[in-house]
Amino acid sequence: MMALLLGVSLGSLAIAGLLSWLRFRSTFTTQTFERLTSVRASKGNQIESYMRILRNHVETLSEDRMVVSAMVDFNSAFKELQNEVISSETSQKVKNYYTQEFFPKLSENIEGEQVFSNYRPTTQVGLYLQDLYLASNPSPVGEKDELTDAGDGREYSKAHQKYHPLFRNLIQKFGYYDLFLIDFETGEIVYSVYKETDYATSLDRGPYRRSNLADAIEKVRDNPGQRFVQVVDFKPYVPSYGAPAAFFAAPIYNGPHIVGILAVQLPVDNINNVMTGNQNWEKNGLGKTGEAYLVGADLLMRSISRFLIQDPKGYEADLHEAGISSQTIDLIKRLNTSILLQPVETEAARSAITG
Repeated sequence: MMALLLGVSLGSLAIAGLLSWLRFRSTFTTQTFERLTSVRASKGNQIESYMRILRNHVETLSEDRMVVSAMVDFNSAFKELQNEVISSETSQKVKNYYTQEFFPKLSENIEGEQVFSNYRPTTQVGLYLQDLYLASNPSPVGEKDELTDAGDGREYSKAHQKYHPLFRNLIQKFGYYDLFLIDFETGEIVYSVYKETDYATSLDRGPYRRSNLADAIEKVRDNPGQRFVQVVDFKPYVPSYGAPAAFFAAPIYNGPHIVGILAVQLPVDNINNVMTGNQNWEKNGLGKTGEAYLVGADLLMRSISRFLIQDPKGYEADLHEAGISSQTIDLIKRLNTSILLQPVETEAARSAITG
């Protein structure tokens, strides 16, 4: 009888314990999903708000009188240099810049032999300005924006000296990667702040005519309405050494006339800061292993992975285990980003992409 009573008591306790555990598990799972849903909604709202702010800022800039004046002045000064006589020495300096400075760094991220003829500016003005502001610029690569006056006395340099400090300060304050002024008719980049190899080239006929910046310009031309801002998604951008880049672009009107196109290169760091909560994951309800990230329609990441930041070696091992190719993993390591490189082929991602 004692054994029977003990067995019934233990059985009752076991059943009660099991029921309690099941209730706890159900409650815990519900709370976890509610918290993750809240984080997802919060991050989604933050990203949408950030994109609206960027769009509104580009729209406002495209109407700013300083931007309009700069576009007019750079267009005029750029055209004056179109028939500039280019010496063999100038051509060689530009070629040396590509082969000695640009290609070695580009080759770290893009496979295959790089040939100067595939990248060289196709116009005389392009060669002239790339010599002044890239090849003969004493500042190191990545700091070409430090040069304000090339010192050749031309109208272009005068315009550059006048506007460059203002644009340089503007993108530093707002965190843009770069800012471009582009001729509406020819697609020529008549000005950029950071002076990468897209500077002074044509997006219609030049080496970057198939880039997503060229796509953005074409979208503006197809829909040139005033205050209408075009956005193009991330793609590897060769002038930025193959790093992912997205662009906002809008027409610039001087009265009733379109005088150019304003484009800005999207600041990836700001998007990452939003998604990682400035790398304060635990304070943002994600615990020790949770993360929030963006996924594009191609099921590739559009923001950086938490684990690439916190544990690069462990992240690399996880990628190998997931069957990601060694080539892709090497590129993630070199570029230090998972954007456009890490696939997210999950049921959740597929469901979200389909609405």
